[in-house]
Amino acid sequence: MKEREKGDPKGRCSVLGPSVNLVAAVADRLFASGKDYSENLVVFPGKRPAHFLRKALAEREQSPYIPPVILSTEEFIDLAYERLHGDSATRKMETIDAVAFLFEIHRGMENRLGGPQFLSLEAFFPLGLRIYRDLEELLIEYVEPARLREVEPFMETPLPPQTGAGLQSLSFFYDRFYTTVGQAGFSSRSQRYRTVSSDLGKEVLPFRTIIFAGFYALTECEKRIFHRLLGWENAFFIFQHGPGIESTLASIGIKVENAVFPPVDPEPHGPDIHFYRSADSHGQVFALSGLVRAHMERRENGRPHEGTVIVLPSAETLFPVLYHTLPLVPGGDYNISLGYPLDRTPAWGFLNGLMQLVMSMDGDRLYVPDYLSFVLHPYTKNIYIDGRTDITRILFHSMEELLGEDRGRSFVGLDEIEDRADLVEVVGERVAATGTALSHAEIKRHLTAIHHELIRKALNFESVDDFAGKMTAVLTFIYEHSSARLHPFFHPFVESFVEQLELLRRSRIRDLAFAERNSYFHFLKRYIAHCFSPFEGTPLRGVQVLGFLETRNLRFDRTYILDANEDVIPDTKKEESLLPFKVRQILGLPTYRDRDMLAAYYFDTLVRGSREVHVFFVENSKKEKSRFVEKLLWEKQKREKTANTNAYVKSLGYRLSLKNAEPSPVGKTASVVNFLQQRAHDATSLDVYLNCPLQFYYRYVLDLRKKEAAGPDIERSDVGRFVHKVLFTYFERRKGVRLTEKEIDPEEMRSMVGTLFEEDYGQEPIGSAYLLKQQIERQMTAFLKDYQAPLFRRAAVRILNLEQKIETLYQAPISSATSIEGESLTALPAEGATQAPIIAAFRLKGILDRVETRDDKTWIIDYKTGGSQARLAIDFDRLDDEARTSWSESIGSLQLPFYLLLYSAVSDLEIEHLDAMFLLLGKTYMGPGIELPLFGKESEAKSNYERARAVIVRLIREICDPGIPFDPGLRARDSCVFCDYQYLCGMQWRGR
Repeated sequence: MKEREKGDPKGRCSVLGPSVNLVAAVADRLFASGKDYSENLVVFPGKRPAHFLRKALAEREQSPYIPPVILSTEEFIDLAYERLHGDSATRKMETIDAVAFLFEIHRGMENRLGGPQFLSLEAFFPLGLRIYRDLEELLIEYVEPARLREVEPFMETPLPPQTGAGLQSLSFFYDRFYTTVGQAGFSSRSQRYRTVSSDLGKEVLPFRTIIFAGFYALTECEKRIFHRLLGWENAFFIFQHGPGIESTLASIGIKVENAVFPPVDPEPHGPDIHFYRSADSHGQVFALSGLVRAHMERRENGRPHEGTVIVLPSAETLFPVLYHTLPLVPGGDYNISLGYPLDRTPAWGFLNGLMQLVMSMDGDRLYVPDYLSFVLHPYTKNIYIDGRTDITRILFHSMEELLGEDRGRSFVGLDEIEDRADLVEVVGERVAATGTALSHAEIKRHLTAIHHELIRKALNFESVDDFAGKMTAVLTFIYEHSSARLHPFFHPFVESFVEQLELLRRSRIRDLAFAERNSYFHFLKRYIAHCFSPFEGTPLRGVQVLGFLETRNLRFDRTYILDANEDVIPDTKKEESLLPFKVRQILGLPTYRDRDMLAAYYFDTLVRGSREVHVFFVENSKKEKSRFVEKLLWEKQKREKTANTNAYVKSLGYRLSLKNAEPSPVGKTASVVNFLQQRAHDATSLDVYLNCPLQFYYRYVLDLRKKEAAGPDIERSDVGRFVHKVLFTYFERRKGVRLTEKEIDPEEMRSMVGTLFEEDYGQEPIGSAYLLKQQIERQMTAFLKDYQAPLFRRAAVRILNLEQKIETLYQAPISSATSIEGESLTALPAEGATQAPIIAAFRLKGILDRVETRDDKTWIIDYKTGGSQARLAIDFDRLDDEARTSWSESIGSLQLPFYLLLYSAVSDLEIEHLDAMFLLLGKTYMGPGIELPLFGKESEAKSNYERARAVIVRLIREICDPGIPFDPGLRARDSCVFCDYQYLCGMQWRGR
């Protein structure tokens, strides 16, 4: 063979067709001395093809062999750089060190960027990353500082306009950064590229054969390296055909005629491509699972094909695929290789919860909702004590209940929590119920240890080194003392965190101290936002799950591509650069257009290199399919000469039934009937039953209650209890005497509200609690001045009782008729209550807010803190005594007639001398309009009372009757809207 002219690349540069296996082509060109391939150097753009090349050689040799040196581009540059410099090679710089150098330069400026705005590292860090990326790009593309200064007039300021005064140019950093780095004994990635591109010689690479394979977009440094290698007879270049490959060849001086291109197929046979449209990400994952399942069922051995890949351009889809699709693969025969954002991991959720807790502290007091959120995190509440985790769960859930009872109290100290006797007592009792004896001292010691290791450790930091060390200690404690290490992926995620924290401890910022504690947390959040946890798989058998870039230079038979959407493939997010598009064009730097071309090339080679391709994309009002998918569809339209693409795209949907099935009635067992006959019925439970029998069943039979949430938000029920407490306290010493205007003391009321509010919600209420206190003070003083004072002037008012507790027994056979004639009351003392009549059979009870006489009539008064009479009044005109289904629509509440029933038994007063009303304390104007009496006309009071009493008796009989189930068909029309049990009975849609 005629010797080639020096530098002539002909025969040493080949372009493979898209369907040709690049790795196999590289293996064919290797020199082997027996089974020794060590005289070969192979360089790929990334690391993953090396695994496939070693596998290909192993299959070829079928015995042990000495492999070639296989490097990624980064590894090749590091190898060449270190061989060029030998022992004098500088240490490769981490990104955090680069930002530290830039920060030092920034602080040394006379006119700093942004003035005082970026004096702290946490504020400078995002800007420092952008500056570093731009400087590295300028250096690797051979843009000199002088050239940068020429185009600076075209540059946009890197900061908002209001901070633009005194800005220093990017060239200021460019002039100083790399000199400073070199003097400190470091070298950056781009510095190493520059050195290798200018100094690379054959003595650095003493290999018989050198192959560069699979390259496409090249930096200026890489172009110069390729130019240099083109003059070496032992250097070979293998490219894969795809959009723009001719431009790549031209950029390194290879003429098209000097490259060996694949033969042109007059009738190219492309891959079999299928398209799937889904309304959301879950739809595409479910469809993928169906395809994978069907594929394995068709396989004789039930295992997936070796050449199967699932491509995940978006890391967000990893865990849905991991939990829905990959369990279908027999024996876990799959491999994952991609980077997952650290700030999306459970470990970050735990650390972020701790940081949020500390950042929200008021002095040395913890914000209660953040404290509970942290201690109820699965990592925290499953800390071992005596080899058990349930005790810690009992501890923190008991604490949640107790702190929930103090709703409205926003902050609490660690010492205060640890010293709560009621907490250790409740926990001790509940732990004892599990068969374990734990002393109060042991419980407190366990709680204190958790606080010390996880919370107190995060309260003070001396430096970044100290901060990173303490965060590492927190994660280590969780690993050693909780069940978190049993969670899937806990090890790789926490290992990645520890590596990043240790990197901070070794970096140039380790001795830096922030003025504020929270600054450490803000800095870590910004730092972790740029970190990834690698799923670095090495097995080459089974299903491959790869990120989009991890598929470079690899060929698969069956390819599934998810999230083929615009903004994902290609990623069209705004460039994180201080250099605007126009400046980048002038300087010859890559722009977003080059990035899109690179994505197009990789997508094309991936698709064309497969035999069967399944492309999934989400299409809705916010997302659209990728332009690359549009191109594939267009090409298919051209081939088949049709304008309709609907036949090519399979729409994925859910088979959902939005029909609300009516919940079934719940029957009563003998034990339930016995419970109902023994329980004391009250007005609230009767109202609940009248509103919905099934709601009564959940609340009073099953005792399912909505969890009380701790925190600053005060619920309506809390407001009601507090107002009742205020009015009880104010009028308690005014019972038994005729009330006059002299009893009206607004100042006493204001003082009393303040004192009681402090008892319940702390000395310094904030936010909504503070506003509520002001509102209650205003309403209560208005109640005295605008309602009570005029009433005392026009009527003789005497308070007989406040918060009067009455318990009675009602005598009536459950099988008797609905008529109440002949039923009698017999008075006997009831322990802990007023002298009460006992009516054998059903227990009734109630607490009457206020009983008073007005002239010659006794009134039972119930306070309501709302201002609306909805769901309170009884419409006696609409009430049909015999039509049970009409009761819930005509009766708002049975509370007042129920209280009349109770009080008439206690007082021996006839109904003619009794009446009842609600006082609506939430009304804007505190006048007579706040009264909502039970009876509209006095002449009809007795008859209407008897009608209401009959309804009460019949409801109680119905509740206790074993033959009548809890029937949701009897509920009120709008009862589901605010019901706490919507999801239990499947009526949540109706509730909305």
